[in-house]
Amino acid sequence: MKKRLFLGLLLVFALSVFTIGCGSDDSAGDNTEAVQEDTTAAETETDDTEASEDTEASVDEEAFPQTDPNEEVTIRIARQPSIYVAWWADALGYLEEAFKDYNVKIEFTEFTLGPPIIEAMASGEIDIGFMGDLPAYAGLLNGGTYTIVGKYSQDTAKQLIVRTDAGIDSLADLKGKKIAVPFGSNIQPLAELYLEAAGLTDNDVELINLSFADINTSILNGDIDAGVTGEPNVSKILNNGGDSVKTLETADGYKLYVSPIIVENEFLEKYPDITAKFLEALDKAGQWAEENPEDAIQAIVDAEGLEYDDVAALVSNSKSFRPYITEDELQALRDGADQALKFELITSELNVDDYIDLKYAEAAGLGE
Repeated sequence: MKKRLFLGLLLVFALSVFTIGCGSDDSAGDNTEAVQEDTTAAETETDDTEASEDTEASVDEEAFPQTDPNEEVTIRIARQPSIYVAWWADALGYLEEAFKDYNVKIEFTEFTLGPPIIEAMASGEIDIGFMGDLPAYAGLLNGGTYTIVGKYSQDTAKQLIVRTDAGIDSLADLKGKKIAVPFGSNIQPLAELYLEAAGLTDNDVELINLSFADINTSILNGDIDAGVTGEPNVSKILNNGGDSVKTLETADGYKLYVSPIIVENEFLEKYPDITAKFLEALDKAGQWAEENPEDAIQAIVDAEGLEYDDVAALVSNSKSFRPYITEDELQALRDGADQALKFELITSELNVDDYIDLKYAEAAGLGE
């Protein structure tokens, strides 16, 4: 079946690399410095800074061996364009603060999808990755040597968008229709859940593998009847399509999206304290974004040149940017693995608990 071919995505990806210094390396890019000044200034003008200081975590030095402060360490991080928390952590200076006693340099590499991140980690090109749950599961079952140490978001910001002239007023009406979804992404299980709810299977529809951008174009051009996608693409389709498109279903009640942060095992073993410090910086950034959503949105808009409404749609639909995985979120990850197996999106059973380790977050003082 087509859906079993998604691992082929691992072979195709686009990279763009930029390096930002932390700790002893003060050579940050001009754009980052400008945004850092703007967001830091905004932060200090409010009482939110005091809130952050009150909850400031400090990594338990007895929990892990400490890295020699003179050792040069490069942390190679993979992220995607719509993953903002690592960017906030850097722009607000939280990464620099976390590694002030270390000789650490941060390298960000941007990917368009999760599967290529798995491939890059397997080839030794990155140490930390941010992605959806399905790519993480598939990578583990294909020999991936990494651990889930936290999450970067929890949300239900995914929807089933249909053309209003396609005669689709219920999930049952999907029968015989052309439905697009990016194969191998964490959106694909949601498409299967919609079909299951209507008593349908893949054999009852034409599932088409399209990128998020191509879903937008194809549905507006009338080439497909429906698409399963996420923010900010949902808002773009609805805004550009007007009365020609509508939302049939959201992810609410179908799937809670908990998106993992993965760390390569050799890096974890060698730098457990640095991993904990990294999560501490992410937590500060996540807390800041949740307490200052308007500033958080504007910072991304200014730095990345994105549309305000696109960023706002994604930020407003995210329920948490804090990295610690709660019990409810852990259950959502388990459910996600079970769903992936049920719909033959992964090849065998996966006990997610065997690949999750929260001790790094706990050493940073994070938790419920």
